[in-house]
Amino acid sequence: IIEASKFNVQTTNSLKNVLDIPNLDLLLVTGERELVRDELHNHDLNNIFVLDEKGIKLLTGLLEEKKEQDCSRLLTTVKKTTQAVESSVSRVGKISGSKYCFEDLVGVSKYYQTTIELGKKAAKCEATVLISGESGTGKEMYAHGIHRASSRNSKPFVKVDCTSLPENLMEIELFGYEKGAVPGSTRSKSGKVELAHQGVLLLSEVCELTPYIQAKLVRFMQDGEFEKYGGNQLFQADVRVMATSSRSLRDAVKEGLFREDLYFKLSVIEIKVPPLRVRNEDIKVLAKHFVDKFNKKFGKTARGISSEALQLLVEYEWPGNIRELECVLERAMVNMEGEFVHTWHLAPYIGQFGNLGSNRSMEVMPLDKMEQILLNAALTRYGESLEGKKKAAQALNISLATLYNKLRKYKGSSSS
Repeated sequence: IIEASKFNVQTTNSLKNVLDIPNLDLLLVTGERELVRDELHNHDLNNIFVLDEKGIKLLTGLLEEKKEQDCSRLLTTVKKTTQAVESSVSRVGKISGSKYCFEDLVGVSKYYQTTIELGKKAAKCEATVLISGESGTGKEMYAHGIHRASSRNSKPFVKVDCTSLPENLMEIELFGYEKGAVPGSTRSKSGKVELAHQGVLLLSEVCELTPYIQAKLVRFMQDGEFEKYGGNQLFQADVRVMATSSRSLRDAVKEGLFREDLYFKLSVIEIKVPPLRVRNEDIKVLAKHFVDKFNKKFGKTARGISSEALQLLVEYEWPGNIRELECVLERAMVNMEGEFVHTWHLAPYIGQFGNLGSNRSMEVMPLDKMEQILLNAALTRYGESLEGKKKAAQALNISLATLYNKLRKYKGSSSS
């Protein structure tokens, strides 16, 4: 196409052969973007575009549609079209679809099912959604489920972690920047808002945003317009905003830490995810779900959890909620052998970051039975080699000789 318009076109397998050519109007490079960029980092990139094979095909198709005859107009068209194609290619990896659906939310309690039903209603409309709840309750899974069941399910699902960046970088992360606004930048950059066009923007832990960013979000949510960092041109994006928060935004508003108008805009629909400690009936269902999951992951054949171990799970407060339960069962199943998860598989991992049972009473059992459970737990963690038994004895605050005496006493233990 370009050759037909009387341009001098050359092909080469080496960038070094062409980078020093004077009056180079356009250079199309195929290959891995990051590798090529590294090789070109000392050169002016205004006339250099990096495309993969699919990008080249897309460019060819677009140029054939335009059918430019004038040489100068063709060159301008090639540059603009190539820049658009490259920008489109570069967006791959920065955006994604939803990973979960409502069926992935496991629980049978009435309160929990009510939140799922509210999520399904949210999927049928375009309203903003605020999902609040303690850390580890699965708030982001609701957002994924809503997106998956909505009319935007084929469009981007873009997440922003509001805890990860300082104010100036968070502005760039959300709204992008103009060419030259950032040292070394030779092109403008799209922010997460622009990447989420026609899809969903999820603001994770939105309560952590600074007042300045909160104000910019209010303006964007008001009329769908925003300015990139370092520029004054207005851009538009059609985005459905969802947000999660581990703390009460109402309390944050009262404390002057969060804008009231932003809270109202974010919480047209508010889903309050209950902590695991108030849904005991869900613990058994979740435990079975995770046993099945880790059977597949680790190639295990566990049939389930013993009644004593299940009672231990139910009586624990779970300050880390579902995430902690999943972690405990994963670690237990890595080390277990046999058909059932027992209390000694769980004991080393439950309550590491809180008081076991907190305000509830654990099952009362004979001291020798508890001693046996702790012995097996220590050996499960440290192993049954001589070095492992030394570490187990140290953890139990007994001598190695005492450990051997107790192991002989409890012949029914796995290490007898």
